Amino acid sequence: MGSNPTSTAMLHLLRLHYGKIVFIIYIAVLIYGYLTPKITLKRIYYTDTAAMLTSGVIINSGKKDLLYEPAEQFKAYGSLVQENVTSHPISLPFRNPPFVAYFFVILAPLGLLTAYKIFFVLNIILLHITVYLLSKNSHLSQNLKLTLFSSFLLPTTMYAILLGQLSIIILFLLTLAYITLINQKDFQSGIITSLLLIKPQYFIIWPFL
Repeated sequence: MGSNPTSTAMLHLLRLHYGKIVFIIYIAVLIYGYLTPKITLKRIYYTDTAAMLTSGVIINSGKKDLLYEPAEQFKAYGSLVQENVTSHPISLPFRNPPFVAYFFVILAPLGLLTAYKIFFVLNIILLHITVYLLSKNSHLSQNLKLTLFSSFLLPTTMYAILLGQLSIIILFLLTLAYITLINQKDFQSGIITSLLLIKPQYFIIWPFL
C-alpha cells in the first residue's frame, strides 16, 4: 500500500525545518520567560535544576556525608537563591543517587542562573540528537515517523526542559539502549541501561525494551 502523499510532504517539510522550528520555539520561550531580569531567578526557584544543584553545593562545601540531610539541603538551597532558607515550600529535596550529584558539582559554582541556562541548552541538544538517532535507526512507516517527530513539539516536552528535569537525558539513554539492542550489542546496551540509575524507577522499562 502506497504512502499518503500529504503525510509524505509533511514529513519532508518537518525533516527540513524541524531544527529551526524547535530552536525558534524554545529560544523564544527562554527569552520571554527566563531571561527577563526581574523574574528570572524567581521562576528558576521552582525548577528541578535548582533542587539538583543543591547537591553540588553540598559536595563542594565538603559535606558529602550530609548530602541527604534536609537541613543541609535547605542551607545549600538558600545559598543558591541568596536567601536565608530553613523551610521553603517551593524547594525540592535531592533524592537521586550520589553519582548524579557529581555532575552538578561542576555547575554549582556557576550560580543558579548560569547553571540553569547551560542545562537548558544541553537538554535541547540532547533532544535533537535523540530525534536524529530515532529517525535513522527506527524501522517505522513515514506516518509513524511524522508522529514521532511531532511529539517533541508538544508542550509537555517543552515544560520538562523549562523545569530542568532529567527527562530528556533519560529519553536519550533509552534511545541509545534501544539502538544497541536492535543492533545486537547486548554488552553496550547493558552499560547504557545501568545509567538509568539516575532515576531508578525507570528500570521498570527494561523488560519491555
